[in-house]
Amino acid sequence: MAEKLQALVRRFAVEASLDEAWRELADVEGWPSWAPHIRKVRVDPAGPLGPESRGRLTLRGGLRSTFRMATWEPQRRWTWVGPLAWLRVHYDHRFEREPSGGTNLIWTVSLSGPGASVVRGAFSRAYGRNVDRAIPQLQRKLARQV
Repeated sequence: MAEKLQALVRRFAVEASLDEAWRELADVEGWPSWAPHIRKVRVDPAGPLGPESRGRLTLRGGLRSTFRMATWEPQRRWTWVGPLAWLRVHYDHRFEREPSGGTNLIWTVSLSGPGASVVRGAFSRAYGRNVDRAIPQLQRKLARQV
């Protein structure tokens, strides 16, 4: 596999148990309710994520992105991988239980493929803006579940 270049890392807390946080994020088809850059998601097979999941996201502006599950560790993390032009984008979603009962989420996005180092900065800025808008909305949604 080609070297992966880290493009984005976000670490943040949610006021929800690990089970609640996992359940909310595994419902990828529900992501448009808190991630304004995502218009629609289709997961195959339908329902919550699992080790065989594949999906398609329709993003703002009509862009489409696909993914397939690469790593599946229930209640701990999952990683999915999808194409972006000639690149591969690796999305890692980690969950850490907090002693207080909340959950820390760590989202890491990496790029691989020819030219990844050239587009990493622009990708990080553009995708980072989307993620930074979505995180507070996810935090509010999960806080209501406590």
